[in-house]
Amino acid sequence: MKNQNERVLQTLRAILKLLEDRVPATIHVPTIKKEGEETSVQIIHEEEGLMTLKEAYVELNISRSTLHTLREEGKLTSVYQGRNVRLLRIEVMAAKKWYSTMKGKL
Repeated sequence: MKNQNERVLQTLRAILKLLEDRVPATIHVPTIKKEGEETSVQIIHEEEGLMTLKEAYVELNISRSTLHTLREEGKLTSVYQGRNVRLLRIEVMAAKKWYSTMKGKL
């Protein structure tokens, strides 16, 4: 029994070490290219720079359909991760100033 417990403990330590060494996931978001300029790529750390649609419409105090309209108009950048859609946190915080304050929602 002691050997089995030691093996479990070693396995758990190895898993913990792998998790500590893990690099946070990054997402590459291409920026909009103007004529005569090269395309650049921004690297965004997933935990810091993205938010879900629900977080965004709660933060902005708007409806889901209004958020969808802002995305369609290109005022907010959508980042697709498989079937999931995320928004850039910086853009949502900026939209909080130019959209929600203008509408008297703050």
